[in-house]
Amino acid sequence: MDLNEFLNAYAFLIKQQLQALAHLENCGVVFGNIKPSRFLFDINTNNLKLINFEQAVKRLDRAPVIHEEQAAPEAFKLLFNDQAFLPATEALDIYALGQQFYRVLSRLETGQDTFFSHQTHIPKGTDRQERLSILSQAMEDYIKPNADNSYKQAFPDNEASRHRFFRAIAKRCHPQMSDQEQLDAETQKVQQQLTPALELVNQLLHPNPDLRIKASKALESPFFKDKPINEKQALNTINQTTSDI
Repeated sequence: MDLNEFLNAYAFLIKQQLQALAHLENCGVVFGNIKPSRFLFDINTNNLKLINFEQAVKRLDRAPVIHEEQAAPEAFKLLFNDQAFLPATEALDIYALGQQFYRVLSRLETGQDTFFSHQTHIPKGTDRQERLSILSQAMEDYIKPNADNSYKQAFPDNEASRHRFFRAIAKRCHPQMSDQEQLDAETQKVQQQLTPALELVNQLLHPNPDLRIKASKALESPFFKDKPINEKQALNTINQTTSDI
C-alpha cells in the first residue's frame, strides 16, 4: 500500500478517535482504557464508535488501573499499589491514544508492534513483576526534565535518529530500490509525510500530564491541516483492507 494512502486512511480514523475523546472531555468523563479494540468501525455510517465504558469515570475520580502498555507515566504507581489514588484526567486517555499511534509508526519502521518504553529493552521471558519494575524506572527517567528544563520526547528531535527512522521506512516501502540517489529522494519524501505525525505523537505522549495536548487541540495539528483528509479514498482503503482480512 502506498504510504500516502495509508496515512490518509489512518488520519481519517485517528481524527474520529480524537473527536470522541474531545466529546468525553467536554462531558467531564475519562474513558480509562483506550486501546484499538475499544473502537469499532460502523460500515453503515462510516464512523468509529467508542465502546465498553465499564472503566469510565468522572474527571478527578479515582483513575482505573490499566495495562502498562497503555499507562501514562503518572499512572504506573497504580500498577504497584491498587490502593494508591490518582485523579482521573483526560491526559490518561490521550497518552493511551498516543501509544496506539506510536505502535503504528513503529510498524512502519520495523514491521514490529512496539509500544513506547523510553528506549528500554525488556528481555524475552521477563516475568510480569520485573517487566513492570523496568518500565517504571524508564518512565521515572522519562518524566524528569532535561538540564535546560525541556522535556524528553518519544521521537527525539535528533537529525541522525530521525534520518534513520525515515530511511528505514523508505526501504520498507521500496524493498527493491538499490539506487542510493533514488532512496535519498524517497527518504526525503517520507520525512515530509511523517514529520507532522511524529510531532503529534510527541504531544500525545508528553511526559508531563499538565502539558500533554488535549484532544480538541490535537485536532488542529498539522498532521490533519497540512494535507486535508480525502475521505472517499480513506473509505476505499479501509474497505479494501477489511475485505482482505
